[in-house]
Amino acid sequence: MKILLVSKDNNLISTFQNNNSQATNQLEVMPGNYDPLDVMSYVCNNNPYILLIDDDALKPQTAHILNSIKKVNQNIQIIFITSDTGIEIGRQISQIGVQFYAIKPIGKRDLSDSIHSIIHLQKKNN
Repeated sequence: MKILLVSKDNNLISTFQNNNSQATNQLEVMPGNYDPLDVMSYVCNNNPYILLIDDDALKPQTAHILNSIKKVNQNIQIIFITSDTGIEIGRQISQIGVQFYAIKPIGKRDLSDSIHSIIHLQKKNN
């Protein structure tokens, strides 16, 4: 199962890469430019089952990007990560269909638990 992270945060990238889901899943960090069109194109072309998206890398277009991605791939599972504790971003994101919402810093265990929960639900539904 492909899991893609869109982030520039070295701590988050390290936590993601050291995640214990590596054994059974293909973990990938999106390289390079985080232009909104590039992000949408990369995600749609790589078709991950789980998308971890770091709001801090895409502000202020994160909600728009996620909306566009969900229109193309309604089945994509999203874990939204941010350092913004404001309620407005939560309102915008909750309408898109995000499975998990996390405020930084996110620990290895929390990240692993959210990924495993999505995988477990997918296996249960099949």
